[in-house]
Amino acid sequence: MKYIVLDLEFNQAFDFGKGKSQLPDERCPFEIIQIGAIRLNHKFEYEASLNLLIKPVIYKKLHPYVRRITGLNKTMLNNKQSFTEAFTKLSEFVGKNQVVYCVWGINDIRELRKNMDYYGLIDEAWAINFIDVQNIASKHLNRVPGMCIGLKNAVTALNLEINKPFHNALHDAEYTAKILHLLKKEPLNIMCFTRDNIVQVKKLAPKVNFSILYKFIEDKMGRALTKKEKWIFKNVYLGGKLKIFDRK
Repeated sequence: MKYIVLDLEFNQAFDFGKGKSQLPDERCPFEIIQIGAIRLNHKFEYEASLNLLIKPVIYKKLHPYVRRITGLNKTMLNNKQSFTEAFTKLSEFVGKNQVVYCVWGINDIRELRKNMDYYGLIDEAWAINFIDVQNIASKHLNRVPGMCIGLKNAVTALNLEINKPFHNALHDAEYTAKILHLLKKEPLNIMCFTRDNIVQVKKLAPKVNFSILYKFIEDKMGRALTKKEKWIFKNVYLGGKLKIFDRK
């Protein structure tokens, strides 16, 4: 298992003639202009990093707010790669291993999906398994449910060194990776984000090898289990996980 810590920076619509926001393209309201990724091994240890700048084509001029917080400008992006080229590099970086993406909130996954869809890089079977590191940090720091902490505030609260500016996709991915490594013993709920489900996500059920469970019971009982007994033990296990036997 590998973990890909992913962070994105976006551009959006702005009416430069009137000096205010204009209506975005509904198919892709937030255009990705930078991809930052950190690959971690199964112990959440650093393996490699990726930093990709992308030429904007949907909103060719940078929104003033985006310029201010990211430090990016037209000159820095004009000769960069297309999103399609950047996505190919990201896919090569991820590799063919089974991976879980780690993000600061689900927005980056949602907008990645929309950008992929805009350029025809997604099919009906598309799905991403991910961990919401922001949610884990918010719970660890005892934030009010529904009030998630910002990345900079989390880095400060966890006493991590701030040595690079925020709102840079690679730097933010690095900070997120450090937080994940620090909180790796917390419950890390793996969620699934699919093409048809861009608002809600569902928790993946843990994969249980019931053959090992049955063999353990058979060894203790000194005999083979019947088909009905296996059904009972399986449902007792699953019922316990769902807490349906808890006293009301």
